[in-house]
Amino acid sequence: MQARALSLMAVLAVTALPLPLGAQRPTPTRTGQWLGFGIGTGFGRVSCAICRSNRHASISGFVRGGGTLNRHTLLGVEGNGWMRRDDNVDEFLVAVSAVFSWYPNPRRRLFYKGGLSVMLYQADDGPNRLTSTAFGPEVGAGYDIPLSPSVSFTPFASWHIASLGGDLKYNGEKFRDDIGLMLIQIGAGITWH
Repeated sequence: MQARALSLMAVLAVTALPLPLGAQRPTPTRTGQWLGFGIGTGFGRVSCAICRSNRHASISGFVRGGGTLNRHTLLGVEGNGWMRRDDNVDEFLVAVSAVFSWYPNPRRRLFYKGGLSVMLYQADDGPNRLTSTAFGPEVGAGYDIPLSPSVSFTPFASWHIASLGGDLKYNGEKFRDDIGLMLIQIGAGITWH
Protein backbone atom coordinates (compact mmCIF):
# COMPACT_ATOMS: atom_id res chain seq x y z
CA MET A 1 0.00 0.00 0.00
CA GLN A 2 2.86 2.36 0.83
CA ALA A 3 4.47 1.69 -2.59
CA ARG A 4 1.19 2.53 -4.36
CA ALA A 5 0.94 5.81 -2.48
CA LEU A 6 4.58 6.64 -3.30
CA SER A 7 4.02 5.84 -6.99
CA LEU A 8 0.86 7.94 -7.11
CA MET A 9 2.58 10.87 -5.40
CA ALA A 10 5.50 10.70 -7.84
CA VAL A 11 3.20 10.71 -10.88
CA LEU A 12 1.14 13.57 -9.43
CA ALA A 13 4.28 15.58 -8.66
CA VAL A 14 5.56 15.20 -12.22
CA THR A 15 2.15 16.00 -13.72
CA ALA A 16 1.91 19.14 -11.56
CA LEU A 17 4.79 20.75 -13.45
CA PRO A 18 3.62 23.97 -15.06
CA LEU A 19 2.95 23.36 -18.75
CA PRO A 20 2.78 26.11 -21.39
CA LEU A 21 -0.62 26.96 -22.84
CA GLY A 22 -1.48 25.30 -26.18
CA ALA A 23 -0.53 28.37 -28.25
CA GLN A 24 2.73 28.75 -26.33
CA ARG A 25 3.87 25.14 -26.60
CA PRO A 26 7.03 24.89 -28.66
CA THR A 27 7.27 22.40 -31.50
CA PRO A 28 9.36 19.43 -30.33
CA THR A 29 12.64 18.89 -32.10
CA ARG A 30 13.76 15.31 -32.60
CA THR A 31 17.36 15.34 -33.77
CA GLY A 32 20.59 13.84 -32.50
CA GLN A 33 20.73 12.01 -29.19
CA TRP A 34 17.90 11.76 -26.68
CA LEU A 35 17.63 10.75 -23.03
CA GLY A 36 14.66 10.10 -20.76
CA PHE A 37 13.68 8.83 -17.35
CA GLY A 38 10.38 8.32 -15.59
CA ILE A 39 8.52 6.82 -12.66
CA GLY A 40 5.09 5.36 -12.08
CA THR A 41 3.20 2.26 -11.11
CA GLY A 42 4.19 -1.17 -12.34
CA PHE A 43 2.40 -4.50 -12.27
CA GLY A 44 4.74 -7.51 -12.12
CA ARG A 45 3.82 -11.14 -12.66
CA VAL A 46 5.66 -14.48 -12.66
CA SER A 47 4.03 -17.70 -13.86
CA CYS A 48 4.84 -21.34 -14.63
CA ALA A 49 2.94 -24.64 -14.59
CA ILE A 50 3.19 -24.95 -10.78
CA CYS A 51 3.54 -21.29 -9.75
CA ARG A 52 1.59 -18.11 -10.27
CA SER A 53 2.15 -14.68 -8.83
CA ASN A 54 -0.71 -12.24 -9.38
CA ARG A 55 -0.15 -8.84 -10.92
CA HIS A 56 1.09 -6.87 -7.94
CA ALA A 57 1.22 -3.08 -8.14
CA SER A 58 4.32 -1.34 -6.88
CA ILE A 59 6.75 1.41 -7.74
CA SER A 60 8.34 1.20 -11.18
CA GLY A 61 10.56 3.32 -13.40
CA PHE A 62 12.67 3.55 -16.53
CA VAL A 63 15.81 5.12 -18.00
CA ARG A 64 16.26 5.28 -21.77
CA GLY A 65 18.54 6.87 -24.32
CA GLY A 66 19.59 6.66 -27.93
CA GLY A 67 19.74 8.45 -31.24
CA THR A 68 17.41 9.81 -33.90
CA LEU A 69 17.25 8.02 -37.27
CA ASN A 70 14.82 10.46 -38.88
CA ARG A 71 11.81 12.64 -38.01
CA HIS A 72 9.67 9.52 -37.51
CA THR A 73 12.02 7.06 -35.78
CA LEU A 74 14.22 6.94 -32.68
CA LEU A 75 16.46 3.99 -31.74
CA GLY A 76 17.83 3.31 -28.31
CA VAL A 77 18.32 1.21 -25.19
CA GLU A 78 15.92 1.16 -22.25
CA GLY A 79 16.13 -0.16 -18.71
CA ASN A 80 12.90 -0.75 -16.77
CA GLY A 81 12.54 -1.80 -13.17
CA TRP A 82 9.86 -2.87 -10.69
CA MET A 83 10.22 -3.79 -7.03
CA ARG A 84 8.05 -4.65 -4.07
CA ARG A 85 8.32 -6.02 -0.56
CA ASP A 86 5.65 -8.37 0.77
CA ASP A 87 6.05 -9.76 4.29
CA ASN A 88 9.73 -10.68 4.33
CA VAL A 89 10.11 -11.29 0.60
CA ASP A 90 11.84 -8.75 -1.66
CA GLU A 91 10.89 -9.07 -5.33
CA PHE A 92 12.18 -7.24 -8.36
CA LEU A 93 11.89 -7.39 -12.13
CA VAL A 94 14.39 -5.70 -14.44
CA ALA A 95 14.06 -5.46 -18.22
CA VAL A 96 16.84 -4.29 -20.54
CA SER A 97 15.60 -3.62 -24.07
CA ALA A 98 16.70 -2.52 -27.51
CA VAL A 99 13.81 -0.24 -28.55
CA PHE A 100 12.56 1.92 -31.38
CA SER A 101 10.02 4.73 -31.06
CA TRP A 102 7.87 5.64 -34.05
CA TYR A 103 6.03 8.94 -34.48
CA PRO A 104 3.35 8.38 -37.17
CA ASN A 105 3.10 12.13 -37.73
CA PRO A 106 6.37 13.93 -36.86
CA ARG A 107 4.50 17.16 -36.04
CA ARG A 108 2.34 15.31 -33.54
CA ARG A 109 3.55 14.15 -30.18
CA LEU A 110 2.11 10.63 -29.99
CA PHE A 111 4.59 7.76 -30.41
CA TYR A 112 4.52 3.99 -30.33
CA LYS A 113 7.45 1.88 -29.24
CA GLY A 114 8.55 -1.70 -29.66
CA GLY A 115 11.60 -3.73 -28.89
CA LEU A 116 13.23 -6.89 -27.65
CA SER A 117 13.94 -7.40 -23.93
CA VAL A 118 15.83 -9.64 -21.59
CA MET A 119 14.01 -9.78 -18.25
CA LEU A 120 15.47 -10.75 -14.90
CA TYR A 121 13.40 -11.70 -11.85
CA GLN A 122 14.40 -12.30 -8.25
CA ALA A 123 12.49 -13.10 -5.06
CA ASP A 124 14.54 -13.26 -1.86
CA ASP A 125 13.37 -13.97 1.69
CA GLY A 126 16.86 -14.10 3.23
CA PRO A 127 17.84 -17.78 3.31
CA ASN A 128 16.23 -18.66 -0.05
CA ARG A 129 16.27 -17.04 -3.47
CA LEU A 130 14.27 -17.62 -6.67
CA THR A 131 15.76 -16.22 -9.89
CA SER A 132 14.76 -16.28 -13.52
CA THR A 133 15.86 -14.88 -16.88
CA ALA A 134 13.81 -14.84 -20.08
CA PHE A 135 13.56 -13.02 -23.43
CA GLY A 136 10.57 -11.45 -25.16
CA PRO A 137 8.97 -8.39 -26.75
CA GLU A 138 8.20 -4.95 -25.39
CA VAL A 139 5.43 -2.68 -26.72
CA GLY A 140 4.21 0.69 -25.53
CA ALA A 141 3.06 4.20 -26.30
CA GLY A 142 3.68 7.70 -25.04
CA TYR A 143 2.94 11.32 -25.69
CA ASP A 144 5.55 14.12 -25.68
CA ILE A 145 4.22 17.38 -24.23
CA PRO A 146 6.90 20.00 -25.01
CA LEU A 147 8.14 22.13 -22.13
CA SER A 148 10.79 23.71 -24.39
CA PRO A 149 12.13 22.92 -27.90
CA SER A 150 14.39 20.21 -26.41
CA VAL A 151 12.55 19.00 -23.27
CA SER A 152 9.23 17.14 -23.11
CA PHE A 153 6.99 15.84 -20.34
CA THR A 154 6.13 12.27 -21.42
CA PRO A 155 3.24 10.20 -20.03
CA PHE A 156 3.76 6.56 -21.07
CA ALA A 157 2.52 2.99 -20.86
CA SER A 158 4.56 -0.12 -21.66
CA TRP A 159 4.18 -3.88 -21.57
CA HIS A 160 7.02 -6.43 -21.36
CA ILE A 161 6.39 -10.14 -21.66
CA ALA A 162 9.18 -12.72 -21.64
CA SER A 163 9.04 -16.50 -21.82
CA LEU A 164 11.66 -17.49 -24.41
CA GLY A 165 14.52 -19.33 -22.74
CA GLY A 166 12.87 -18.81 -19.36
CA ASP A 167 14.02 -20.93 -16.48
CA LEU A 168 13.49 -20.72 -12.73
CA LYS A 169 16.29 -21.38 -10.25
CA TYR A 170 15.96 -22.06 -6.53
CA ASN A 171 19.14 -21.07 -4.69
CA GLY A 172 21.05 -21.37 -7.98
CA GLU A 173 19.68 -24.79 -8.95
CA LYS A 174 17.45 -24.91 -12.03
CA PHE A 175 14.13 -26.66 -11.37
CA ARG A 176 11.66 -25.27 -13.98
CA ASP A 177 12.03 -24.26 -17.62
CA ASP A 178 8.51 -23.02 -18.39
CA ILE A 179 8.65 -19.62 -16.70
CA GLY A 180 6.84 -16.51 -17.94
CA LEU A 181 7.61 -12.97 -16.78
CA MET A 182 5.49 -9.88 -17.33
CA LEU A 183 5.78 -6.20 -16.45
CA ILE A 184 3.17 -3.52 -17.20
CA GLN A 185 4.11 0.11 -16.49
CA ILE A 186 2.06 3.31 -16.40
CA GLY A 187 3.65 6.61 -15.47
CA ALA A 188 5.26 9.84 -16.61
CA GLY A 189 8.76 11.03 -17.34
CA ILE A 190 10.98 13.72 -18.83
CA THR A 191 12.64 13.39 -22.25
CA TRP A 192 15.52 15.50 -23.59
CA HIS A 193 15.66 15.55 -27.41
